[in-house]
Amino acid sequence: MLKSVYDTNDDGIVDHAATADAVGATTAAQVADAVGKAHTHANKATLDKLAETDGKLTFDGAEIGGGSGTVKSVNGQLPDESGNVTVETGGAVNESRLLPENPANGDIPCFDTTATVGGGNDANTRILLHFDADEIKDEAAGNAAPVTITKKTGTITVVEGGKWGKCAKYVTGSMTVATNLDELNANNWVVSGWFNPDENNHGVSYPTWLSMDDSSTNGFMFDSTGRYGESDGPLFYLDTPPAAGTWHWLAIVKYSGGLRFYLNGAFLNEISAQQRANFCSTLAIGGFAGTYAAGSTERTFSGLVDEVRLQYIPDDEITLWTGTSIAVPDAPYSKPQTVGEWGKFNKAELAMKSELTAALTGKVNQSELAAYQKKSEAFSGQYSDLAGKPSTFPPAAHTHTIANVTDLQATVNKAHEHANKAALDKISETGGKLAYGGTAVGGVSSWTELADKPSTFPPAAHSHTIANVTDLQTMLNSKAASAHGHAVADVTGLQSLLDGKAAVGHTHAAADVAGLATTLAGKVSSVNGLTPDDSGALVLPQATSGAAGLMAAADKLKLDTFTNYTEKSGTENSGYIRFPGGLIMQFGSKEVLTPEAFVSGSIVFPRSFVDKPLSVTASVEIDNLTNAPFAISLYAPNTISVVFSGPIVGLSDTLEKIVLHWMAIGIENKPPTNPSSEV
Repeated sequence: MLKSVYDTNDDGIVDHAATADAVGATTAAQVADAVGKAHTHANKATLDKLAETDGKLTFDGAEIGGGSGTVKSVNGQLPDESGNVTVETGGAVNESRLLPENPANGDIPCFDTTATVGGGNDANTRILLHFDADEIKDEAAGNAAPVTITKKTGTITVVEGGKWGKCAKYVTGSMTVATNLDELNANNWVVSGWFNPDENNHGVSYPTWLSMDDSSTNGFMFDSTGRYGESDGPLFYLDTPPAAGTWHWLAIVKYSGGLRFYLNGAFLNEISAQQRANFCSTLAIGGFAGTYAAGSTERTFSGLVDEVRLQYIPDDEITLWTGTSIAVPDAPYSKPQTVGEWGKFNKAELAMKSELTAALTGKVNQSELAAYQKKSEAFSGQYSDLAGKPSTFPPAAHTHTIANVTDLQATVNKAHEHANKAALDKISETGGKLAYGGTAVGGVSSWTELADKPSTFPPAAHSHTIANVTDLQTMLNSKAASAHGHAVADVTGLQSLLDGKAAVGHTHAAADVAGLATTLAGKVSSVNGLTPDDSGALVLPQATSGAAGLMAAADKLKLDTFTNYTEKSGTENSGYIRFPGGLIMQFGSKEVLTPEAFVSGSIVFPRSFVDKPLSVTASVEIDNLTNAPFAISLYAPNTISVVFSGPIVGLSDTLEKIVLHWMAIGIENKPPTNPSSEV
């Protein structure tokens, strides 16, 4: 066979009879028949390893059964004289050498090198505690270095009897924690583990299995009493606490919608995203994260723990963890390993070489397997091996009808002509624009493409005669001169309109204007002898020294500088009058102490003076006696002191009070710029 003609994709199979049209219609029919029966096997590499040795089926040179005779060996063990083989037990089983279980009649084993075992410990695994070693350590594949697992007081030991292999035994007062898990709020995750609680809680109120809740950041917790949720709420309770002495698988799933709780694969309840705050960064195993943070060992778990895992879940896989149930693991988590495994296919999937030209009539039996051969041997790719080939190649000159050529008729049906073909042939594209006969059409898009444009733009100043402007003279001839007149009779209806108008100069009596008399009666006739103008407005003059009127703003400001102020506080009264220019007069009275031999009293001015008062006067009232001798001393610009000049004698024992009356005049220190805004 010439592969370049009949086998274009180099798979050893004739492509299609249509490819062989060149060898003649008869040969094409033969090739088409052969091609229609040709086929391939996806497991060709496996089938090629089947052979027969000494009348027995072999695979890759090794006998696979079906023949008669004695056993040669089993796992390298030779049979004894009676033909029996003793197989050693107790060692590890090489599962890659085990044949498939539950074979059916006609099954043939085949080996898949891509098969894997294990799983659950991959790049997304952040914490994984097997407890199979003598120490408690993280074995997650997703960490560059193991996460530090801290043991918090108490006793935690690795013992036999775990869910798989060894496990950790927690006693009251013990817990392990992983801290600094700062990525928890940014990812979907599942934290899970196997727990086997003791029969009693050893005096602990809420022995916690797993928690990530420090009472301030919030997160979750689950304990042996069947209580779970957030410590600050919401909290949920199981109808029946998890049975003691039994392994339970707990899983908590965090996703965008909230936090879901599962026990033994069954959905329990959910805390929505709106009900919870961020998670703290501490995962506590066998205790409460909040008590760990506070340095306490309360709420600790007592029992067995195995296979604790924290797994980050990609967004496209999280729906596998948020259903009404999730799959419970049936093996410990491990790194996936490609080990290969035996599979099987049934001989009913095979076909005999003789069946390429005949319908399948029965199943292949063992004696017929020898009739199979490799495809590479069945189709050598040599022209000499091709059946039904022409006697000469290339074949002799010959013809074909349209029907012999695939899709030729459909192609011919699409052929058509144009009556304007000569014009259409002149259409082309030049510079990205439509052209006809080599010249761009459809207008211009730039100044440079514009024809007959001025040499400069804007063009130089110039003028035109009327004759240069088409039809301008004709239009001007139809217009009237700008200065022209018309008689009243020339304007249609104008005389009638004028007849209905009054003369420019005319008068009306008050009675001719409707409502005018009433309006005038409601107007002010005069103010202080002044009468309103025709519009009803009245302008009042400013006051002068010789005539009344409105006060000027400057005069108003002067008056505003006069300020009166009085105040009473306890037994003391005070006040002042401020004058324009800064002069101020202050006054007041104050009760002083009951006199003995000498009496003194002092007051503080309400407003301070620049230096000292220009004048100070004072008097003393002793039970209505106002002429007692006294002296005045000025100690400061704001203080005066009144001292009696000598002992006051002859006063009755029933003396009730002594009152100091005073007045001071001077220049005020820093008077206010706007006296009305400050007292």
